[in-house]
Amino acid sequence: MASTTRIRCTGRSTTAALATALVALALPSAATAQATLDGTYIDYVGVKANGAFNLITAGAGQSMRYAESGAAPYTCDLYNPGAAVDEMTVEATVGAATQRFTNEGTATTTQIPTTAGPTAAGSTIVWQGRVTGATFNFTVDQTYRLNDAARYLQLDVTITNNGATAMSNVYYLRSGDPDTGACAATPVYQTINDVVRQPPAIAQALVVAGTTATISPSVVVGLGAFDARARAHVGTASLFSNTNPSATWAAPRDSAGAQEDSAIALVFRENSLAAGASVTFRMLWVWGPDNATVISRMGLLACTLGGEGAGCTDAGGATGTCHGGSCCTSCWDGAACAAGTSTSACGTAGAACATCNDGNVCTTDACTTGACAHTPLPGGTCDDGWYCTTGDACDAAGLCTGTARPCDDGLACTTDACDEPTDTCLGTPNAGSCAIAGACFAAGTPNPSNACQVCNPVVSSVTWSPAAPGTTCDDGLYCTVTDVCNAAGACAGAARDCTDALACTTESCDEATDSCAYTAVAGTCYVAGTCYGLGAANPANVCEVCDPAVSGSAWSPAPAGRACDDGLFCTTTDACLAGACTGSGSSCIDGLGCTADACDEATDTCSYVVASGCLIGGDCVATGATDPADVCGVCDPVTSRTDWSPAAVGTLCGDPSCAAGVLTPASTCNATGDCAAGTPAPCESGVCRDATACEGACGGDSECPEAEFCDDTLPGCAPDLADGLDCDRDAMCVNGFCVDGVCCENACDGTCEACDLTGDEGACMPYEDGTDPEGECTGSSCNGAGECGGGGDADADADADADGGGDADARDDGGRDGDADLDVTGDADQDGTDGDVALEGGGGCGCRAKGGPSGVGLLGLLGLAAIFAWRARKRS
Repeated sequence: MASTTRIRCTGRSTTAALATALVALALPSAATAQATLDGTYIDYVGVKANGAFNLITAGAGQSMRYAESGAAPYTCDLYNPGAAVDEMTVEATVGAATQRFTNEGTATTTQIPTTAGPTAAGSTIVWQGRVTGATFNFTVDQTYRLNDAARYLQLDVTITNNGATAMSNVYYLRSGDPDTGACAATPVYQTINDVVRQPPAIAQALVVAGTTATISPSVVVGLGAFDARARAHVGTASLFSNTNPSATWAAPRDSAGAQEDSAIALVFRENSLAAGASVTFRMLWVWGPDNATVISRMGLLACTLGGEGAGCTDAGGATGTCHGGSCCTSCWDGAACAAGTSTSACGTAGAACATCNDGNVCTTDACTTGACAHTPLPGGTCDDGWYCTTGDACDAAGLCTGTARPCDDGLACTTDACDEPTDTCLGTPNAGSCAIAGACFAAGTPNPSNACQVCNPVVSSVTWSPAAPGTTCDDGLYCTVTDVCNAAGACAGAARDCTDALACTTESCDEATDSCAYTAVAGTCYVAGTCYGLGAANPANVCEVCDPAVSGSAWSPAPAGRACDDGLFCTTTDACLAGACTGSGSSCIDGLGCTADACDEATDTCSYVVASGCLIGGDCVATGATDPADVCGVCDPVTSRTDWSPAAVGTLCGDPSCAAGVLTPASTCNATGDCAAGTPAPCESGVCRDATACEGACGGDSECPEAEFCDDTLPGCAPDLADGLDCDRDAMCVNGFCVDGVCCENACDGTCEACDLTGDEGACMPYEDGTDPEGECTGSSCNGAGECGGGGDADADADADADGGGDADARDDGGRDGDADLDVTGDADQDGTDGDVALEGGGGCGCRAKGGPSGVGLLGLLGLAAIFAWRARKRS
């Protein structure tokens, strides 16, 4: 018998039992899943974890059987069957709410959760349970006491209101089913049941159940209480479970000694229990060989438990009064119970009559000259036991009376009355009306919340009845149509037809979206109401296709690279990407490096702006380049970017000639771009050096052959200089370009370029990244590739004398600061004197002063001066 605490009571007398109990009380208590007690006469008591009886797990000889002699129990199963039926139920009302809470001994129902126990100690088992909620909050404490020698089991139940609101009509019901011979070959489950004491006639309740005539020896168990609040009850045959305390208390049943397979019950009622208050009920299970013995033992317990003056019944069944701890059924003379009941036997002074206790709290009972006198107690507190009366009090006649309970539900359509069996006020609807949920409705009125229900008093006057089948209604569902009421009072409609006649779809109705849903069958797509096969293109977008592996209900991206047209004029090589047509490139590329190509999507036109040099005859021409067909025509973007412009006045356009001492200078370009012949003049020396020049000094480059220039330092014509040598005009250089003070390989007129960079003189090279010596890049610097957009800042060297000269290199980067002349004397003005070396173009050569001063160039000038003496003069 695992998880139980069992105490065995083996004494054969009250003294022995008490000794045994004292020893057991010294044992440590334990709260277990089940607690049990064993006795000599009362064989076994088991209390389940939820506080109810539980004999399911009882072992052999442990089924609450009884043995009058202390030998083996008389029957296999007297109280509660092997599959025990035992319940305890608490019912109460808080405000307008009434609720029942039941704990069963055999089923799984436990509505009053255990908070402590069951715990056995000595001959006692204690258990506590509690209901905790917003409306109902109470504690149930139960103490079982086994008095084996006196043949009874006592249960004290205390209910405490833990809530903040009073509880009314508090009931405690205990119900169980006794059997008699359940272990026989032919089981006998019936007992002879009888209610032998019942309040309010007497302040004692007792119901007995005994063995049938076929079972020998006989044994009887009684369930009772000395309490006017109690009611004894015999259940309807074969109805073992009873969890309705209020109905049982209002109409207890008495089978009057009938033989039935029925449960017996005891129920208590307390009218009101204030917040924080407690109430205690006491009940007893008493055993004996017959009804008379059980009644007598119950009566004796009245003296033991009820005290002096309590009503009692002796061993022979005679009624009496408790005096000195015994039931006196004759005359009590104040000290002892005397024989006889007559006036002479009892005397006349202070003697009490044996039968004067009428059990009526509204009278004072006394024996006067041997006769009973019952004096009324007007105004005394009492309880007539009826729900339908209130303000109960004793009247002048010694009766407990009350005034009728008011029962007005406030509804004009009901006739109100108090119903004693159910302890409720009932409002019966009048003819042709319904009273439903606290409101009146005339016959035929529909339920405001359900068109398929109406007030039909013929069917029910307190609930809604079904409307006539076929009544139009709306069940609120999209997926049904033609809704009508059915015979059960419910609104129902036929299924909505979502058929679309397409072979590629599976149709259904979607209540969540209030729409018909169509799902494409495998291998197809259903998009915007149309079916498409695998790979079909979206008619509105060639870059979307039907791909069921991705989606059967939406377009999927077409393979990347599929040809398409994005509809734009300015893009080429259009192709699909991620479901969209994307174009790349430009439709306005002319392939010319000198133009900035642009496309205007708004006008579908291309524009080509000459960004560098000139665009002449469909070809790009560098700035300064000469017209191949006319040496007096050059590319000058300042004048024109699309046609040849006049070359600088004085530009040589022919060779000189010398004959017979007369020199005809080379032809030069005039202001209109024409090549004008030179004017013949005698040579100063009077002698021609050769067919193209005079002997001795020359007066200008036009007097020198094509590959020579007029060198003032000789003086005379000298061969054109190689790239990298110092110059001051284009005519001095073999390639015809004097740039940044040196002969250069080309015009070197791009952004962020110079031809005089140290170590690269004569080669057109880009400035270093992060520099901008000429200030050409606004907000940025050169990038090291001949363009703006570099990472460093432009050179911001200081100009100490504010003359625009290169006075100091603040960044120490080797650059210059932008002066037109490199002031080397530190004078305060830019005058080109005082030793300044002016890098200015001359003779119409188009040189640009660009880059820093070249030491090589200065040395070259000095060298030319040194050899002047030995150079033969070209001109006399």
